[in-house]
Amino acid sequence: MWPTGQAQPLVSTLNSLDGRVKANAAIVPAGTGGAVSVFASDATNVILDINGYFVPTTVSSALAFYPVTPCRVADTRNATGALGGPSLVGGQARSFPVLSACSIPSTAQAYSLNFTAIPQGSLGYLSIWPAGQAQPLVSTLNAPTGTITANAAILPAGTGGAIDLFVTDNADMVIDINGYFAPPGPGGLSLYTLTPCRALDSRQNGGPFSGVLDVNVTASGCGAPGSALAYVFNATVVPPGSLGFLTLWPEGAAQPLVSTLNAIDGSLTSNLAIVPAAGGAVSAFASNPTQLILDTSGYFAPVTETGAIQLGILGNWAGTATATDSFGEMDTVQVSATVTQIGNSITATIVSTSSGDVPEVFTETGQLDGLAFSLPQTTDGTTVTVAGSFSTNGLGMSGSGTDTGGQTTGSGTLTISSNGLLRTGTATDSEGDVVTWTLNKQ
Repeated sequence: MWPTGQAQPLVSTLNSLDGRVKANAAIVPAGTGGAVSVFASDATNVILDINGYFVPTTVSSALAFYPVTPCRVADTRNATGALGGPSLVGGQARSFPVLSACSIPSTAQAYSLNFTAIPQGSLGYLSIWPAGQAQPLVSTLNAPTGTITANAAILPAGTGGAIDLFVTDNADMVIDINGYFAPPGPGGLSLYTLTPCRALDSRQNGGPFSGVLDVNVTASGCGAPGSALAYVFNATVVPPGSLGFLTLWPEGAAQPLVSTLNAIDGSLTSNLAIVPAAGGAVSAFASNPTQLILDTSGYFAPVTETGAIQLGILGNWAGTATATDSFGEMDTVQVSATVTQIGNSITATIVSTSSGDVPEVFTETGQLDGLAFSLPQTTDGTTVTVAGSFSTNGLGMSGSGTDTGGQTTGSGTLTISSNGLLRTGTATDSEGDVVTWTLNKQ
């Protein structure tokens, strides 16, 4: 699957070599007209169920993603309890109070989960939905051959933060979590899509592996930055025999007691995985020899990586600025600006032109840090240090200037508000000079 309007990428979403009914979750960027394209190598029917979508962070209802160390929420093979046994009974629904596990906060409005079914025979399908709502006509996974089967799902939280599960046939169920969605705040991440791309194919690097394999995602050439804190993968295993389980987690962290997928019967198996990351790398553990393919379609990055994009200030701007000094004298100049960002570094190049004068060029560079930033600038022996913060409503800054002798030359505040492609701002320094401007996105 890939965004309509783009070239078909060299990736796969699922495989069914033996013709069985199979399901797999996928986060697919929207293409032309909001459509997605599907290619099947052989004739098949396809069912697409949807449980959510991603919107720009400027939308008031947008949620942020908060990754957590992969953690086991429930296992019905354990002793009887709210998150333990007994096994699920075919034809009946059961609720699981997710908020009582893995330190998930009550602010969570949706979960990133992985479901592993351990059928007691053939399992027609598993269906999941928010507790308190009617059971929908959708399925999450199928295990018609009775083999252990896993599939990921992003699921809204229901009444009391709980979720409901329904199985057509008796089965045990394991539920793991790797993150949740909640209102934006410190530590919250946004999704940034990539053209679907193959980040790893171990078949190109020798035989099957077992044990731990570290994967440098940044070096894959797929465009995912090393500063990303979670990657969106479609993981596919190609085992030469039975594979107990595969686990993915951040490189450098302790291996968690969770699984990403299983291929007990040795079949080619895929699953979506949102994997928290560290330093641009993830680790994989295979309990038995297997080849591993990791395709990526996006990543989650913090405001430190995307604050400027979130506010829409990146790009080219043009307009006018009017300066009024403390004596009431005014001067209007033409202003153009180009704002760029690489990783956590942001650069603004501003050109100011008065009538008949030579254009003045100012360049400011700084580092984003959480919701805050700093813009140190040195011009003509004068150093100006500006600090401030981003918000959904615009940009606020305060700062001061010092000359080469360390004497304060001025201080002031600056605010920027936005309205679509229009930016207006006002700056006032300690001398009473005021500058206002209006810029339009080019």
